[in-house]
Amino acid sequence: MLRADFLGGACGRAWRCGGCCCGPAQEGKEDRSAPIGVIGAGTGLGEVFMTPRGGDGVYEAWPSEGGHVEFAPRNELEFECLQFIKKKLNGRVSVERVVSGTGLVNVYEFLRSKFPQDIVARYDDEIMRETKEGGALIGKHSADDQLCKQSLAFMLESYGAETGNLGLKFMPYGGLYIAGGIITKVLHHVQKEDSAFMKAFRDKGRLSTALYDVSARLCIDPPPSPSSC
Repeated sequence: MLRADFLGGACGRAWRCGGCCCGPAQEGKEDRSAPIGVIGAGTGLGEVFMTPRGGDGVYEAWPSEGGHVEFAPRNELEFECLQFIKKKLNGRVSVERVVSGTGLVNVYEFLRSKFPQDIVARYDDEIMRETKEGGALIGKHSADDQLCKQSLAFMLESYGAETGNLGLKFMPYGGLYIAGGIITKVLHHVQKEDSAFMKAFRDKGRLSTALYDVSARLCIDPPPSPSSC
């Protein structure tokens, strides 16, 4: 279920963008008569959208369960990962099972099974013992460990692709805000327009051009209270 704190926080972030964003990930043309989209990966994956209410600059926020749609692989490696996680869970795989902190652990487990020669015991033992903060450990070791680096890159590309999916669903020309606990820790991987994250965001075949004018922003401050909207 979509948590109320994400809905309220997302609404507040978009409303007070000027004070909580690390500049745009992609420049765009903001249209305040258009919807606003917010996506945020942390422990899970939240997605909401906002629509203008009248012409007074007030927006109404709407929840969604977008993080629980099926994970759609875009290449052979992602397809293999889908099969791995499906077997692990004995069933359906949502995008949240890949794009989140726990999803990052799923990706790591898949890659360590596919590339056992790249396992570094001191990092692997620590990650596999951890029951709650495995994703944080993978991020921490991504500068030194090949499997951690590859896992993070895999997850971020999938995150970018799902952000683009949200863009196609809601056409958020009022702004698209990328929030959540993960983005604050990986800004250097995503804040350039030519990053793998943003390339995956725009990689939508014949509809790629529909995303070129979306203003995408990275939110880094703690969210304001739900009463902000």
